Amino acid sequence: MKKIMYILVALFGFIPLIAKAEPVKVYIFEAGGCPACEAQINYLNGLDSLNKKFVIVEKELYIDHDNWEVGADYDLGLKVARAFKRAGFGKAGVKSTPFVVVSDLYASIGYDDELEKVIDEAYEQGDKDIVSCIAQGNKDCLPSNFNIKTVIIAVVAIVLVFGAIVVVTLLKESKASKVEEEKDDDNKDSLEEKEGIKTANKPKNNDKPKAQKNTKKKTNNSPKSKKVSK
Repeated sequence: MKKIMYILVALFGFIPLIAKAEPVKVYIFEAGGCPACEAQINYLNGLDSLNKKFVIVEKELYIDHDNWEVGADYDLGLKVARAFKRAGFGKAGVKSTPFVVVSDLYASIGYDDELEKVIDEAYEQGDKDIVSCIAQGNKDCLPSNFNIKTVIIAVVAIVLVFGAIVVVTLLKESKASKVEEEKDDDNKDSLEEKEGIKTANKPKNNDKPKAQKNTKKKTNNSPKSKKVSK
């Protein structure tokens, strides 16, 4: 009997695990009378998965789309947009409407007729409901931007810039080295020319002026050499 009770408890314990996922909240930050906002809501209302996989949550970003006076949910919309921007969602913002947010997968301004794919993915993964998380004052609702593509592009750009600097530096050094070599060659040639001129102007041994011979006869003034006259 106890075994049966344990089995029943175990079965009832698994019921929450097999329960259906909650519908995803699709947030529409809109402006009163905004044609694109109305078109986006009409698109969502036309999907078969409405109220099954997702529900629409409208937020007042601006009171109207003529004067663009901020609405009751402007501050929240701004915080949400900034959080998604930091996470790498480049089209998140409050400068235009509608601003649509789906879980942690989608945040973009403007009308989009392919939201159903995003909604299906969010439903399968489970709604992260980032908007509610931010509305509760939490700061770590979204991970910081660590987009691998962005990192790769940044690294490649740094490598290219560094490589260009190295190449330019090497070219300058090579050019400077060639100039120095040419100067050395010119100086060497100049020295050789000067040496050649000096050698050419130097008198040869055969060209030395001959010493003049003394043609005068030597007189012997020695008393011995004089004849004695008788």
